[in-house]
Amino acid sequence: MDTGWYHVTCDAPELQEPIIDSTWVFFQNTAIVQGDSVITNIYPVTLCVSPDTLQYVWTSSDPDYFIEFDTAACIDITPDLDPTVFYVSTTDSLNILTCTDSVTIMRLITRLPDTTLACHADSVQLDAGPGFLNYFWWETGESSQTIWAHDTGLYHVTCDTLEFQGVMDSTWVYFQKAGIVQNDTLTCYNYSLELCVEPDTLKYFWTSSDTDYVIEHDTAACIEVIPELDTTTFYVSITDSLNILTCIDSVTVWLHPRMRFEEVTQINTGCPESCKGQLEVIVSGGKPPYSYLWFTAPEQYDSIAFGLCEQDYTFRVFDEFICIRDTVLPVEVYDIPEIEIIRDPTDAIYIQNPVVTFSFDNLSIDSIQIIDWNWNFGDSTYSIEEMPVKVFENIRDYDVWLKYTTSDECIDSVMMNVNVEEAILIIPNIFTPNSDGANDTFKIKDLEFYMSNEIAIFNRYGKKVFSQNNYQSDWDGGNLRDGAYFYVLKAKGYFGTNTYRGSITILRGY
Repeated sequence: MDTGWYHVTCDAPELQEPIIDSTWVFFQNTAIVQGDSVITNIYPVTLCVSPDTLQYVWTSSDPDYFIEFDTAACIDITPDLDPTVFYVSTTDSLNILTCTDSVTIMRLITRLPDTTLACHADSVQLDAGPGFLNYFWWETGESSQTIWAHDTGLYHVTCDTLEFQGVMDSTWVYFQKAGIVQNDTLTCYNYSLELCVEPDTLKYFWTSSDTDYVIEHDTAACIEVIPELDTTTFYVSITDSLNILTCIDSVTVWLHPRMRFEEVTQINTGCPESCKGQLEVIVSGGKPPYSYLWFTAPEQYDSIAFGLCEQDYTFRVFDEFICIRDTVLPVEVYDIPEIEIIRDPTDAIYIQNPVVTFSFDNLSIDSIQIIDWNWNFGDSTYSIEEMPVKVFENIRDYDVWLKYTTSDECIDSVMMNVNVEEAILIIPNIFTPNSDGANDTFKIKDLEFYMSNEIAIFNRYGKKVFSQNNYQSDWDGGNLRDGAYFYVLKAKGYFGTNTYRGSITILRGY
């Protein structure tokens, strides 16, 4: 109980003599006089150790705080941090025992921040802090440590203790009551949804939980979105015009199970210019049963549509959620081959030889088979032969049509214009066979367009000096002398023979 020597004597039957031992007991009853803590508004504060006859070293929990006379029994301090703990190490004069004591220094102040900001709240709790006897809130007249503030504005509090009166503090309370108008919602796949913030006079920035989704006009008060995931949360950061407070609001959009077009089958195909196509659509997902709508004329209401032409059709399906999905489906028709009419001869056709052989060529790469054909020659004559021979009887234009049927039973036609002209012979009355390459033979223009011909040349005495069947305009006068000769030309056409008579002069020296 007291400082001093304490002795003990011990014996036992086994020992010859008692065992004696002792210990020096030393109590260092030193401590900081001010106790464990000090709450004050008056500085500097004096801290002292009692008794004041030992050795001391003062330190602080604030490593940046400098303590003057840190080996004195009493020190004056003005701490920078609130709170600050001060420690003292106490050692006796013989350096036998070192003890440590501490005291916490706290300012007697209220705990209100300069500004109190609140997002999406109808009230905020203000706490003036503990340790006061009396509280008085100017704006509300309340006298409790905490109150609820409901409006934007400046709030003051006055607090008292036994030692101090009139400790004052204040805080500016600001409510930003902006947010997304729409609630969390459930909608259909591929539906557009408008999200808006009210009021629309602040600054906004929209983002999404879908990192791949691009929001157009992401700084507008209202945005239009079409969610792509089954669950998507859209966020908006709302900042006032002074950049004092930024709040975040969000809305979650869930999608009904989406409908899918599992299979689209064209179960019947028609020919071009016909409307015999049929389409069938198999739908899955969503919530059956489904309702269907084909935008045909008239509209059809089944999963199969009939009488479809070669064009695109809009198909719409509804499920029990009243969700709608549209798609555009093309209707295909059988291919029609590219057919070319061929005629022989290929050059000009004259009434003198108006016999033409027609045929056709299938130019299609896949060679769609032609199983039937019919020729119309434009003069009320027809043929079903594959390669008909036609004799044109008049000098005029003819539209020759080939109507054909494919192996798919599609019918089409192709046309060729045929112009039948009259060949008019031009027979010269002189030629100069002098081997100069000009006018060296007796050349009769357009004679080749007759079916055949016969020519005979006579001298002035009526003697035949040259004759030829199917004359080719190649006679150069042979060995005949220069002079005048006479010819008789019989040009045979399909509808008769024309006879031409006249004179021809051979002039080699020209």
